[in-house]
Amino acid sequence: MDDNKTWFWGTYGEADVPGEILFSLSVTQHMSLVQDVSGVASRLLQFQQPGNGGFQGYFDLDSMTTVTSSVDTATSLWGLSNTGLIPEHNQTSALNYLLSLQNVDGSFNLTSTTAAYSLYSLGPDPASITALVMLVLRDNGFSVNNPAIQKSINYLNSAVSSNFNGQGHVYSASLSAIAFMEFYHPRDGARALAYLVSQQNNDGGFSDVARSTSASNPLDTGWAAVALLSAVLEQGSGTGFVNQVPRAQFDYNPRNSVNGATLSFDASASSDSDGDTLSYYWSFGDGAFASGKTSAHVYAREGNYTVTLTVTDNGANPGYLSSTTWQIVTVTKSTAPARTAGLPLSSLNILELAGIFVLAALLAGSLAFRIRKRRELKGSSWPRAV
Repeated sequence: MDDNKTWFWGTYGEADVPGEILFSLSVTQHMSLVQDVSGVASRLLQFQQPGNGGFQGYFDLDSMTTVTSSVDTATSLWGLSNTGLIPEHNQTSALNYLLSLQNVDGSFNLTSTTAAYSLYSLGPDPASITALVMLVLRDNGFSVNNPAIQKSINYLNSAVSSNFNGQGHVYSASLSAIAFMEFYHPRDGARALAYLVSQQNNDGGFSDVARSTSASNPLDTGWAAVALLSAVLEQGSGTGFVNQVPRAQFDYNPRNSVNGATLSFDASASSDSDGDTLSYYWSFGDGAFASGKTSAHVYAREGNYTVTLTVTDNGANPGYLSSTTWQIVTVTKSTAPARTAGLPLSSLNILELAGIFVLAALLAGSLAFRIRKRRELKGSSWPRAV
């Protein structure tokens, strides 16, 4: 990821690969392994096309060039949004591109002209593409009540009801099972998992029918493992769910801050798919810490500060889990003129003022006495010198 000469950063690079790596590092809390996080984000954002907002990476055999696709866009957005490394306008453009590829039946196309491509490992069929896009939409604020999500759930319901149109559709079943459970459809998730279990090879691995060989492979086995770990299976039925990692997310205001001003931090956007209660822990990058869903902080000096939020759920099976995210907060030097604060009216000030008033009164009294005496002397008869 750090090496800009890595093959997937090249002229015919693939946005899906670094996107998925970035997502994996984020959800497993291994972002510290990336030495140049901003450089990785910059290189990945170069795949986004200014015209339609999609990310390029899918190689189209008809045009013999790379084109934008739902898979490349979804995986890139997944990685960038989970790490908080995508600007809001880039995020909005990518989401609009994904939604433009949704069909009337709720499925998502691979590209504007191609529904799916069997030789593309991450987009071999409409069901897997649809489930992948649903998961990315969920991590970018789309709830189960969103019309686009409801249509996709109905489409996946039809897919699992037909047993994914035959044997060997491991990749679709894995992603569909995860999508069902993430959008609170455990019964449908259990049906997809039951199908998935029936597809396991004798060596314990998995392989999708779209692959060039029926032998078990890491891609399908990995996704199957993620799906199976999402629930405890017994005879093809879900009997309980493993605790899911919460998602840490926050915002702060004002975005343009100066030293000495108060910044408000809000982690209300953080979530937990299990509905667990979350606790919040803040590190403001200047040695200060706080807890709570919201917090306020004042930076004494200008500079760039890494604000870190860690959310921890109260789940079980196997226990509580945490998730961490961060943002760089830039604090500029205040240009407001310094104000001299008035002295507080303390007891010492009161005594001093009282002393001044008494002294003034004494001086005034003494002066009045002298004036009166002088007038008296002028008005009296003095003996003349002989």
